[in-house]
Amino acid sequence: LQEAGFVWSEDSTNAGGDYTRNLVRQRLIPVVREVFPGYRRALSALVGKSEVLDDFIADETQLTAADVVTQVPEGVRIDAVRFNSLPKPIRERVLYQGWGLLSSIKGEPLSYRSVRHALELLESDPRENTSVVLQGSSLTYSGDAFLWQAGRQPLAVGYVSLVYSRETPLYESWVLVRSELNPGDGHDRLAVVVDEQMLALPIIARSTRTGDRILLKEGTKSVASLLGEWGLGGSQRGLVPVLEDRKGVFAVLGRAYGGKDRLAKRCLLPTLAGKRCTLYSVLEYKD
Repeated sequence: LQEAGFVWSEDSTNAGGDYTRNLVRQRLIPVVREVFPGYRRALSALVGKSEVLDDFIADETQLTAADVVTQVPEGVRIDAVRFNSLPKPIRERVLYQGWGLLSSIKGEPLSYRSVRHALELLESDPRENTSVVLQGSSLTYSGDAFLWQAGRQPLAVGYVSLVYSRETPLYESWVLVRSELNPGDGHDRLAVVVDEQMLALPIIARSTRTGDRILLKEGTKSVASLLGEWGLGGSQRGLVPVLEDRKGVFAVLGRAYGGKDRLAKRCLLPTLAGKRCTLYSVLEYKD
């Protein structure tokens, strides 16, 4: 600044230790400079290479995106086979382009966390109607493509939803709600309260299937027998969601439909004192 003749002054907060930028400058940079005196030149070279690579990825994305992402009346369609044939850096760029085509969400940036969640679904081998909620939008697998739609989209019987958001759509107007419980918060003792650190992520919410079983405190039971005990039959059985991680079903959420909420033995906690946990519940949204 002095060499260029600019008039400038230093902010008084630059001398303190309350900001990360100050700690980096005061503690980290001197150590790096001592160990690696040429760090500035190396960083400049790295930035230059990254810029060239970024330009290349942007050009490749423009060449391929039109064959992978298309705007349709319902939202945005992503061709599953073509998408997964692309290198991962280009897949990420394609998702940003798809987000830009959702006209009702324009102006809101897509977070990288949402990109990761979308990639987990897109790169997996999902069942029909598997869905994930991303920043006020729904990405759902159907046939050989994924349909990206703005807003909460109700699902059909046989649904599967990846659980990341505070609210996850279930069948029709039903929604799975995740609420964080801080240490000391009171809660219903019959509710499903889980320390998510005990789970093998990712978590999915889905409709019940033939053969579903859950290991409860009193032993292993079929989900069908639980629904029978609660007097839920016929069409109601397709409504009740189960929660599942990589180890299997860990919760059955039947209370909202006239049954009970049950939690697997492996998720039961002797005490929630001092733990930050998550409350899972099912609500119906009525217009």
